[in-house]
Amino acid sequence: LYQENVYGDEKRKEELAIDRKEVFEYYLKNPSPIIDQSITDPLKVLSVNTYQKAGWVLNMLRHKLGEGVFWEGIRTYYSKFQNANAMTDDFRKVMEEVSGTNLKAFFDQWLLIKGQPEIKWDWTYRNGKIDIAIDQIQDHYTFQFPLEIGIVCNGQLKINTLQIDKKSTSFTIPAASSPDALVLDPESWLLFEEKK
Repeated sequence: LYQENVYGDEKRKEELAIDRKEVFEYYLKNPSPIIDQSITDPLKVLSVNTYQKAGWVLNMLRHKLGEGVFWEGIRTYYSKFQNANAMTDDFRKVMEEVSGTNLKAFFDQWLLIKGQPEIKWDWTYRNGKIDIAIDQIQDHYTFQFPLEIGIVCNGQLKINTLQIDKKSTSFTIPAASSPDALVLDPESWLLFEEKK
């Protein structure tokens, strides 16, 4: 957040890309959730999961709630728990109170489930329509998330948000002409691994 504030949104995206790579590499050796109940040594709690991946979760929460609500929640949380101990559930409850949104499923999915969505996708253009097929190929869990798809036509980017809640999902988006390109998550709001 500091980097974004000082250097702009492109710096946020650059830092998140670095963190994303670290999260994927860490997961290959340590396939565990952020909140890992199997850890008994407190010195092993801090890891790429608790820093880089948790940072990604905050990034996704910020996008889900919107700037104003997210920052109001952060200020409220710090005010309420300043100089005190707090648990993740305390943070969730504050963010729910401020946003008026039940966030239990979001927190459970991103903090208690290992990994992240692994996505294979394809698209075709035909007869004024873009057909998009999205597949989650990870074995252990089917994540639910909004996925932004950037459609580039004549150098202009238009973002559509698709709700993903199944292993395989298909969408059709009307388009006057064949796009130059489609880009998954062009603004870097979702932690996922794109598979070929």
